[in-house]
Amino acid sequence: MELKALLEQLVLEAEDEATQAQLNSALQVAFNNLGTGFKKNKEDIEQDVQQAKELKESFTVAATISLLLSMPSIIKMIAKALSAINTLVKKLMKKSNQEEDQSKVLQMLLTAADKWYNVYIKGFMWILQTSGFYQKANITDKALQRRFAEVLYYTVLAGLAVHSGIQSIDAVKQVASDFSEKGLSNINMDAFLKAKDSVVSSATVKQFANVLFKNKI
Repeated sequence: MELKALLEQLVLEAEDEATQAQLNSALQVAFNNLGTGFKKNKEDIEQDVQQAKELKESFTVAATISLLLSMPSIIKMIAKALSAINTLVKKLMKKSNQEEDQSKVLQMLLTAADKWYNVYIKGFMWILQTSGFYQKANITDKALQRRFAEVLYYTVLAGLAVHSGIQSIDAVKQVASDFSEKGLSNINMDAFLKAKDSVVSSATVKQFANVLFKNKI
């Protein structure tokens, strides 16, 4: 390899490492903001939960997200906490004109999300439990409580990707394939792809993502 090409490769690798570090940091900041935002707005959130209609039917993702949409304080808190990473991902996607570049940004986002997966799941479960949301949604089974927290996390990630400008489904599928080969410990790519499809096609989930990211798909 020529010296010029080698130097260019080193520069690109350094840029990728810097971007990955930015995404990791943004997810950490967003998580910290979730905790701070909940504590600051706990009374308003609890009041919203109390005023919401109880979910009488069995647990379904669409019905439960619909219930979540009826609680503006908790939605506002989540959206505000995610604003920094939303801005960063949009900025990165805006610079990514080619499918290959989009794939790289998405892979970096999901790599960071994989690292923070268990922390976010526990955080969402704590917020939903403490606020009384699980009780309102009639989700008493611990496994179902975790499942909804996971669905919420995947929907957030999918919403970030879609609203930030992921245009090509091929780019997403390539990243999914790469992740499967790596065998990352936390991210379930099938669940992420389903969440992405829901953000685009399911009226309730699409509305939820639109409210979180203040943008139309």
